[in-house]
Amino acid sequence: MICKGEIVGYSGYEKGKKIVAARKENYEKETVEDVLSYPILEIQDRGISKKTAEHFGIRTALNPKDGKTPIAHYFPYYLNGELTGFKKRDLTVPKVSPYHFTTVGFQGAKCDLFGTIAGNKTGGKKVFVTEGDYDAAILWQVLKEKYPQGNPTVLSISSGTSNAVQNIGQKHNQTYLSKFTETVLVFDADKATQEEREKQKIMKGQDAVAAVYGLMPHILVASLPDEYDPCQMVKDGMDEQLYWAVMKPQHYVPDGFVKYETFESKAKELPKLGKPWPWPTMTKLSLGRRLGEGHYFGAGVKIGKSEFVNQLTQYIIEEEKGRVALFKFEEEPEITCKKVAGKMFHKDFTNPEKIIFVQEDGSLKDVYGRTIFNKNGMFNEQELAEAVDSIGDNIIYYNNYGACSWDVVKGAIRHAVLVEGVQDIVLDPISRMVQGLTAAEANTALEKFADELSKMSKDLGFTYYCFCHLKAPESGPGHERGGKVLSHQFTGSRAMMRSTYYMWGIERNKDPDLPEKERNTSTLVLLEDRKYGRSGYFKIYYNPVTGDYLEPPEGFLESSVESLEEYSALVSNGSASF
Repeated sequence: MICKGEIVGYSGYEKGKKIVAARKENYEKETVEDVLSYPILEIQDRGISKKTAEHFGIRTALNPKDGKTPIAHYFPYYLNGELTGFKKRDLTVPKVSPYHFTTVGFQGAKCDLFGTIAGNKTGGKKVFVTEGDYDAAILWQVLKEKYPQGNPTVLSISSGTSNAVQNIGQKHNQTYLSKFTETVLVFDADKATQEEREKQKIMKGQDAVAAVYGLMPHILVASLPDEYDPCQMVKDGMDEQLYWAVMKPQHYVPDGFVKYETFESKAKELPKLGKPWPWPTMTKLSLGRRLGEGHYFGAGVKIGKSEFVNQLTQYIIEEEKGRVALFKFEEEPEITCKKVAGKMFHKDFTNPEKIIFVQEDGSLKDVYGRTIFNKNGMFNEQELAEAVDSIGDNIIYYNNYGACSWDVVKGAIRHAVLVEGVQDIVLDPISRMVQGLTAAEANTALEKFADELSKMSKDLGFTYYCFCHLKAPESGPGHERGGKVLSHQFTGSRAMMRSTYYMWGIERNKDPDLPEKERNTSTLVLLEDRKYGRSGYFKIYYNPVTGDYLEPPEGFLESSVESLEEYSALVSNGSASF
C-alpha cells in the first residue's frame, strides 16, 4: 500500500491470527494510473527477465527509501482488450496472508486470460495455459530461449484453479482459444483431498484439469513432476524437462478411463492358473491364487480357521519358498511358529501329550510317565528346536495381541510387502480391528478396510486372506453343530462382496456324540466368485495324529476306519474291504 510516498506495512504477523493493517489518516488508495507509472523490471527471485516482463507488461514497485528493493509485482488484466486493473502481489506480506494478493482496479474470473494482449502479438497454432501469472511468464521465457525465432502464446487463468472453468468458460475467452488448433493445460500435478474438495471447495491442479475437460474435451495436458510448477522447475535447472513436457503433451483421459495401448500386451496374454492351494480341489475351484486378489473366509468359533491358516502358511514357505505376513490378533507369535512348524513336520508341537522323555535306561515315556511304544506324531526337545528354527523369519509376525486399528495395520502391511518382500498377507480375525465400536461404526470401518485393502493389494501386488467371525444362523443348527455358512452372515459382508473376489465358508459339526473322524472333517464351500462365477465344495480332514489339515484320500471318509494311518496301510496292502 502506498501512502504519499511512504510504505504502509503491517503491525505484525502471527500464524493463525488475523493480520491487522496499520492504517494512517493520510492513506490514499492505489490506482491503475499509479501502477502504470511503476517500471518494468526483471523479477530476480523468479528468474524472469526484463524482456519477459515487458512482453506481459508486469510492473514492479520499489521501496522509496532505497529505490532498489522490490516491494510488489503487478500483473495487468484486461476485459475485451481494455485494461481494467492489476493483480498485485505484495512482497512485504506473508504468503499465507489474505493481503498477499490483492487487486488494483478490476480483476477477476470475468477478465481475459492473463497474457491475451501479449498473445495477440504472437503466432502459432498452439496455446499454453498455466495456473498462475509467474508460471506463464517463465514458460514463455523458456520457449523463447529454446527457439528465439518463435513467438509462443502463453496464458494464465486469472483467479486460481478453483475458478478455472469460470474464467476459461467466458465467451470471449472461448472465442480467443478457438483460434488455436491445440490448447495445452500446464497445471500442477497436485490434487485436493476429499475434505478439501467437499468442505473447503478447494480445487487444485489436476482437479481443475478435469473440470476444464468438461468444458473443452479436446484439451492436451502437459505432465509435470509431482510437487513442481514451471517456476520451481526452472529454479531447479529443469528447463529442458519443462520444455518437452509442454511440447509433447498428452490427450487428457479422465480418471478411470484407459486406452487400449496401455494394456494391449496384457490383453494378448493367455490366461494362466494362479499359484496352487495346499488342497487340489480348491485350486480347481478358484483356478489358483493370484496377486492383487483377496479371499474372505468365514467360520464359527473353533471350527478350523487357524488350522487352515497354518497349513496354507506352511505350504507357501515350504513349497513356494515364500514368506507370509501373519496378522493373528488372537494368538502369540511363538504359538503360531510352533503350529506352522508342526504342519511342516507332521507333529503337533503345541500338545504336551506328544512330548517324548528319554529315560536313563534308554526307554521313552510321555508326560504322564507312560512308556511309549509308538512314536508316530511324538517329538522331543531337539526336534522342536530344529522345527521352529526352520520357520524362523519366513513368517513376518505382527505381535499385537488383542485389538488393533486398520489405520495402524495398513502401514504394517506396506512394510511387509515393500520392505520384507511378502506376497501373502493373512489377517485373523478382522473383527479385532473394530473391537469396541458400535454395530454402525463397525460396518463403516469395515467398508473402509475392505475397500482400501483391495486397492492396496492391486497397487502393491499381494494376495490377502481375511478370516471373519459369523453372525449366528437365523434358523436351524448353529455353526458349531454343522450349520450352513452363508455370505450375509459375514461381519461386514456387503463391503466384502463389493471389494473382493472370493468368499469361502468353513463348515464343521463338533457334536461330541459324533465319531471323531466326523468331528474332524470340515467342508470348505465357495460362496462367492466374482472372477469366474464358480461354486462348489470339498472336504478337509484334520489328522489328530500328525496335525495335518488335508484333503483326505478317496474312500477314507466313507470307510469304517477311524485312523488315516490305518486306512493308508490297508490301501497299501490292497485290502478290499474296510
